[in-house]
Amino acid sequence: MSILDKEWIAIDKNTESIIVNGIEFIRPKGVETIKIYCDSCNLLVSTVEDCESLKSNSVCESCFDNKSFINKDNTYN
Repeated sequence: MSILDKEWIAIDKNTESIIVNGIEFIRPKGVETIKIYCDSCNLLVSTVEDCESLKSNSVCESCFDNKSFINKDNTYN
């Protein structure tokens, strides 16, 4: 069972926690946990840019860049 599937426990009105395999994770309430891997290429997230891309595009930066490049119109000025 992943950390995404488990119930977080409220510490106070702004913070919640969860213990997974003896490790306590603490986060602000209302924050959605992202996966540690890209659904498209199945590689682990390794940079802040990958995290930001996962939040906004649901794929890592590399997959987003490659997908965007492939879908662009190939016209030149």
